[in-house]
Amino acid sequence: MDKYAIFLDIDGTLAPNADDGVSEKNIMAIKKARNAGHNIILNTGRSYGWIPDAVLGATDYDGVVSGIGTSVILHGESLYERVLDADVIKKLVSEFSDSDVSILFGGINRVFFKNRIPLWQKKDEYEDITLPEDCSMLCAADKFQKVEFVGELTDRQKHFLEDNFNVFYHTLYIECTAKNCSKAQGMKKVLEKLGISREHCIAVGDSVNDADMLHYAGISVAVANGDERVKKDADYVTAASSDDGVAKAIEHFLF
Repeated sequence: MDKYAIFLDIDGTLAPNADDGVSEKNIMAIKKARNAGHNIILNTGRSYGWIPDAVLGATDYDGVVSGIGTSVILHGESLYERVLDADVIKKLVSEFSDSDVSILFGGINRVFFKNRIPLWQKKDEYEDITLPEDCSMLCAADKFQKVEFVGELTDRQKHFLEDNFNVFYHTLYIECTAKNCSKAQGMKKVLEKLGISREHCIAVGDSVNDADMLHYAGISVAVANGDERVKKDADYVTAASSDDGVAKAIEHFLF
């Protein structure tokens, strides 16, 4: 039997919300696929330090592509790492110093917030910063894969982001990573290391930042709760993330 590499987005795909963990049916499907010799790789927009233990500890995975392709880990080996330049972070700090926009700085190991939104309030293990006073501490504390914004941005702020980052505009938030990084680029590095062709690659996602991942995969799968643009371009639409869509997609294509 041909061996496949299966790339799974987390939020809205593997789980409705990563903080709630992974369903038992999805866990069992992942274990079944790995026991059959297939590779399961998380491919998430979250920075590695922002992936909750409820996901990472739910079961074993063969790899993790995080921060929209800015970090690639396979079988415990780092294949690629591209973090945001400290000077760019400092420029961002200056640009948003007087802004009420909520900002999440996603690092390899840690997460920092400015102006937390209610959804982030329960994250006691992460730290708050006051800009620009904490800029030096922020840049020294970790290496950052991405920055997220919630709130209304000015045209000037949007232009700043577009000049300095790879920008994804979602309905409720904006996420930014280093230019020329993507989930598809992370996938490519994994497939090259595994010696698996694109034709034997399955990607499952829900969001606009999954579009390039789904386009690159030999088999693209969208969950039923996904963005309509994503579902329209997918080869197959599985059940919603709340209805074990990942497990049903794995069973459909591999067994």
